[in-house]
Amino acid sequence: SLNSEDPSEEGLMMMMVMMADGDEDGGGGGDDGDDDQVSAIQPAYVKTSHAQKSLGDNLPWKNLPEESYALYRQLFDTYPEKRAKHERMASSTDVTTKAIDHALTSPHPHTRYAVSNVGRLPAWAVLWAQWALPDRVFDAVRGSS
Repeated sequence: SLNSEDPSEEGLMMMMVMMADGDEDGGGGGDDGDDDQVSAIQPAYVKTSHAQKSLGDNLPWKNLPEESYALYRQLFDTYPEKRAKHERMASSTDVTTKAIDHALTSPHPHTRYAVSNVGRLPAWAVLWAQWALPDRVFDAVRGSS
């Protein structure tokens, strides 16, 4: 089992977990006919200590020249409030830990693990909506949250 006490990322991202095919020389990818397996772990918002490193004076845009900041002022000024909202609804790191553990130890791991929540929706539902809806519709729905 994996340790979820020291997470390293937050927000929307993807991790790739690759398992070697287990051939005798331990090198993986040999000529034994077995394929290596890759699983994509796609967590939405996850509570981590890493997130605190990019707040306050550490915000990436704090050192921008005023004319550059002005171009994106609305985005930058609303970020802390939106971020706090997402953090309140974020899942614990256990969701990613369980998915990684399953991907590494299952004889038949999933190709893709959509874990955590996006707002009040499970990540799998958001990924499905993104696949099923036209881009403009999905962007309009997403922008209203």
